[in-house]
Amino acid sequence: MLSFLLAIACSTSAPTQVPRSVTELGPSDGVAAADFDGDGNDDPVLLLAGTATWLDHSVELGGQLQASARMIAGDREVLWVATGAGRVAREASQRVWRLDHQGAELVWERRTGRSQVPQLRVLGSKLWMAAFQDRSKVQGGWLTADGTYTPELVEGLATVQVPLSDTEVLVGRIYGDKPKSDGDLRLMTKSSKPRVLPTRRGLQSLALADLNADGHPELLVGDGWHYAYGEHAVARVRMLVGPDWQEGRTLAGFDDDYSVRAIDLVGERILAVGTRQIHLLERDPLGWSDTVVSTVDESGWAVPLWSDGAWSVLVSGTPTRLVPLPGA
Repeated sequence: MLSFLLAIACSTSAPTQVPRSVTELGPSDGVAAADFDGDGNDDPVLLLAGTATWLDHSVELGGQLQASARMIAGDREVLWVATGAGRVAREASQRVWRLDHQGAELVWERRTGRSQVPQLRVLGSKLWMAAFQDRSKVQGGWLTADGTYTPELVEGLATVQVPLSDTEVLVGRIYGDKPKSDGDLRLMTKSSKPRVLPTRRGLQSLALADLNADGHPELLVGDGWHYAYGEHAVARVRMLVGPDWQEGRTLAGFDDDYSVRAIDLVGERILAVGTRQIHLLERDPLGWSDTVVSTVDESGWAVPLWSDGAWSVLVSGTPTRLVPLPGA
């Protein structure tokens, strides 16, 4: 029986306004963003030692930031945030919070042998969550606003999960079934056997985007992981062409990184967060150019932020940095 907890979290300290100014952002060990007030500009969320600060709210969430996902709610957005155990919060539970312009609500909580929630993904008005059920197995399923979690699958080390519909889910693994074996990417369906998609070893990030405007989304895959990452891991972004995702091309490889931890779309450009650098990929006559826009700590966070008609990247650290992206 899965346990859950529904509660309203009260402010744990005096409200602290988070400014948009680059020079006034305080320290953070995690960041996120959403348009909480519906003004068309993203509002930064800073997390530090388990406390999240946004707008005029400051709430103790517990644990370390592990995933976040934005969801449209009328003319505003809400932010789903997962926290759990980590290096500085080893006893934390798995928790999922709903943040909005009014405050924070604890929607779901449990403790397992590995209290981590590696993925939150939004599909329309529904939230998909991937959460470890023990040391190696990861569940994936729908989480409702009342705290009901309905697992649809269980896979070993399946830390990347993207639902496509009620019956199809993309599932990426950093490792395979055997120790030190390569991970993979599979399309899981309820009506047929899993279909393996072409990747190089394990992957840590995945995004969808219709890059050729044919009505079928491409897959942007951050793959190339290897257990001996210091020697053999390759950080690259590869595109698999829709609709069948069987053919593709490498858009970029990053020599100074050993993994691509996150991939986001910023308009028609691609923001790729590596282990040490943040890369902006954009089309040019030869394919895709790569511009390093900032550095990032290996355990840090970086997310795109839209404000005043332009894109920036919000980067955790001391201090938190809001770095404008070059070009249109």
